Amino acid sequence: VYLTSTITLPPQALAAIAVTLRAPDKPIVLEMNKEDMWKAISMIYDNLEQYAEPDSRVYAEMYTQEGKLIYIVKNAVKAEAAEAAKAVTAPGAELIGGLKTAKEIIEKNHGKFVVAMDGNIFKTGILINMVQE
Repeated sequence: VYLTSTITLPPQALAAIAVTLRAPDKPIVLEMNKEDMWKAISMIYDNLEQYAEPDSRVYAEMYTQEGKLIYIVKNAVKAEAAEAAKAVTAPGAELIGGLKTAKEIIEKNHGKFVVAMDGNIFKTGILINMVQE
């Protein structure tokens, strides 16, 4: 799949959440099919719609390093969802819902999917191989 900034935001609107994206100018070619990538990214943004603090900003960053794409999304979590977010980021915890689906898709494609909490900031990360030219 060719990954550019146009594929990093799913088609549905993120109501009341602003997205700031940093991405390379050149397309990125991944060792994964387009449908899988779309599904994984959509699952991450579906999670954001449910649990992100209203009227907040989501930061998405995409860069390449040593033949891999690194895609990171950071967002403030609603106060009422903070405990659940902390629970899924605890060592050994199982992901649920869309994040579980996203992780399964990324790992099926030989990538790595991670989540973490830093205060009230939820971080989701994808590491996936790029096509070697």
